[in-house]
Order: sequence, then C-alpha cells, then structure tokens
Amino acid sequence: ETDNFPSSCGITFAPSCTVSTSDGEIIINNPTDIPTRVSVYAVNGNLVRQEKVVGTFTLTVSPGIYLVKAGRKTEKVVVK
Repeated sequence: ETDNFPSSCGITFAPSCTVSTSDGEIIINNPTDIPTRVSVYAVNGNLVRQEKVVGTFTLTVSPGIYLVKAGRKTEKVVVK
C-alpha cells in the first residue's frame, strides 16, 4: 500500500468539467450550459451520489478515495 497518490486538483473531464478536493469536499465544476452526468463512487464500488451538473456542485464526503465519473472519463480522487 502507498499514500503516494497524484493530486486531484485540476483534473479536466468530459469535455470541460473539472474536479478538485478541499476540506472533505469533492468540487465539480461544469462551466457549460450543457448538463453533464457525474457519478461519485466509493473505492469499494458503492455509488455515493449521481447528479447532472451545470455550474458548480459540491459534495461533502468522509476522508478516503473516490472515483468520479463524468461522461466517459473516470478519475480517482483522494479526499483528506
């Protein structure tokens, strides 16, 4: 096991969504007027939340590793 994970700040998604983490939150920003379906999963595969995002969406979660799927792209984020 390792604690050496890449930073999740500034990850760009489908096609213009970005995701970042801060103080126990996952922050998803979709600057377009087109809703993008975003799904957040716990590392064990359980669905935490699913939203159609336009603008900024903030999800408060427990510390851990999450998978954020936007469009066809999925990224791992670490929440501290």
